[in-house]
Amino acid sequence: MTNHDITGFSMPDQESRLNSGNSKLNTQNSTLQFLLVLSKRSSIVSRPSWVSVHFSLIAHHFPLFLCLLLFSHPIFTANLKLKTQNSKLQFLLLAVFLMSAGSAFADQFRLLPSISLKQEFNDNLFFDERAKSHDFVTTISPGLELTNKTEKLDLALSGHVDILQYLENSSLNRKDQFYNGSARYSLTQKLGVSAKGSYTSDSRPDRDFLVSGLLYNSARRLTTTYGFGSDYVFTEKTTGFVSYDYAKSEWSNPKYLFYNYEWYGINGGFSRDMSSLMAGTKAQLNMGYDNTKYSGLEIDTYMASLGLTKKFSEVWSVSVDGGGRYLRSDFAVTTFQLVPIFPPLIYQVVRITQPQTKEKLDWLAHSTLSYAGEKTSGNLTLGRDVYAGSGSLGALERTSAVLSVSRRLTWEWSGTFSASYYKNRAKSGEFGTFEINREAVSVSPGIRYEFTRDFFLDAAYSFYWMKDIFNEREMQRNQVWVRLTVQHPMFE
Repeated sequence: MTNHDITGFSMPDQESRLNSGNSKLNTQNSTLQFLLVLSKRSSIVSRPSWVSVHFSLIAHHFPLFLCLLLFSHPIFTANLKLKTQNSKLQFLLLAVFLMSAGSAFADQFRLLPSISLKQEFNDNLFFDERAKSHDFVTTISPGLELTNKTEKLDLALSGHVDILQYLENSSLNRKDQFYNGSARYSLTQKLGVSAKGSYTSDSRPDRDFLVSGLLYNSARRLTTTYGFGSDYVFTEKTTGFVSYDYAKSEWSNPKYLFYNYEWYGINGGFSRDMSSLMAGTKAQLNMGYDNTKYSGLEIDTYMASLGLTKKFSEVWSVSVDGGGRYLRSDFAVTTFQLVPIFPPLIYQVVRITQPQTKEKLDWLAHSTLSYAGEKTSGNLTLGRDVYAGSGSLGALERTSAVLSVSRRLTWEWSGTFSASYYKNRAKSGEFGTFEINREAVSVSPGIRYEFTRDFFLDAAYSFYWMKDIFNEREMQRNQVWVRLTVQHPMFE
């Protein structure tokens, strides 16, 4: 009589009892148990030697072994609050490795374990114009990506951890975590449904500088997002979509609880191929509503926009859209008044809180010029909109210009260049708690050398400049970093 393991291979009773006994070992030896069982299963199929099986497995899947060992090492697990998520990630790696030992996929399935080592020098960690704090920062980043594409399903999962080690400011040592997932499933040839989600635990002061121009402190921020949507093909030229998205951001330090926010939004739109009127042109209509809540502040936003996308040639394209936003802000205003007790000699200071409402109609516009050549690609994006998000304590009027260019120089060498400008404004007592008036600029040239497709070295220099007009402060920072990355695609 035989038993079957989860892979479908037959195992004699003696080996089944051995496997059962090994399951009682502690979790530190779980990886070794797994390799033992896997090697026995493989020996039943092809009868190779125990040593040759282990050597071939380790040689072929070395990056995955490296990720497994790193996730199990005390430097990663010590003082980590999210240990259950860490255990789940270890289990996922083990399960995927088990599938890789004897499974074949008819669809496009790929697993990409990776690990990178980054060394950077930062001459102003906190963007302080007076007391600059410079340091060397080492970042170890193990990661895992999984993609699976079938006729109906398009699935993508990814996760990585940044283990930050500061040479002189060891109190800033952190383990930041990033997890993302998205999936789309075609119910019919015309109807599709989708879902997405992410979890981030980050701590770097410049975590959002490149995408918003905003700077925060080094306190840990926990951000959760998820969303659902559906798309439908009405005709060969007309498509539509509807979506619901949710985001929540919380700061672990009680001093910054007022930065916490909760947001949800409902959006829908249509796209129409206008090639019959103008070759290579599509028109879009988007509408939406979102709600943002801070402590003592709630903002409702309604938006609508029209846009066009035009492809001039095989390499050049442009997209533009414009519209408006209606904002309604409900908040409480606190004042202090003198109330007479025994006039005219004795008065009492009384705190009075009154609800107030502000309304505003604002405009938005975005445009992107894109180039996609054989060796060179790039985008220039200009925008003006009103945003609400973590760290802003309300709605921000943001004007932005972002440029990114990449070029393949030789087979091994490639170069990148990026630059951005952001101007963020918010008025106190209107759609924000504090007055904000800041300009931010970043410039970053970079270069990459590829030893192979899955083994490469990156290096870059970054210059950051920010001017706080309201508080009359001006700050700048220089950063240089080098990063070595190893990855190992599986099932390709």
